[in-house]
Amino acid sequence: MKNNLNSHIIVIIALVAIVVVGFVAGLVAGSAAASKRGNVLSGDGWLVYSRKDRKAYVELDCNPTTGFDWFVGEVPEGLELVSSKYASSDKSGQRVGAGGTTTIVLKAKSAGHYSVDLVYRRNWEGGETGRVLKLQVDVMGSSKGRLVINGLKMTEE
Repeated sequence: MKNNLNSHIIVIIALVAIVVVGFVAGLVAGSAAASKRGNVLSGDGWLVYSRKDRKAYVELDCNPTTGFDWFVGEVPEGLELVSSKYASSDKSGQRVGAGGTTTIVLKAKSAGHYSVDLVYRRNWEGGETGRVLKLQVDVMGSSKGRLVINGLKMTEE
């Protein structure tokens, strides 16, 4: 009877050890993915992040077949608009009207606090506006003289 009890205890300890190891492995993998993206924010149809460089990446849900698309407002002198590209979520090209994602990349040129409006609007028939998001980017100089995006914030107006 005692051997049977010891066997059960060993099995329970082994199961607990497996669960703990799996949990720790998940944390390590998650933190590695987060470190590749730096500051990460997400909201209703958007994801904003910075990497370990001077760029901010904004991914916005979009569906140009409705006539709406994302437009970047005036970019302040301390930032540079690197790119704004749309990618359909339908890789097969078979689904008419399928939405996708617009990815906007901004690069820091000098330290400071900057604000950029991102406007989801129709560029025709009066330019009807669907949403306005305000991206705030804090850029600071590092101890090694490099520029670093220290903070990101997104609000809807």
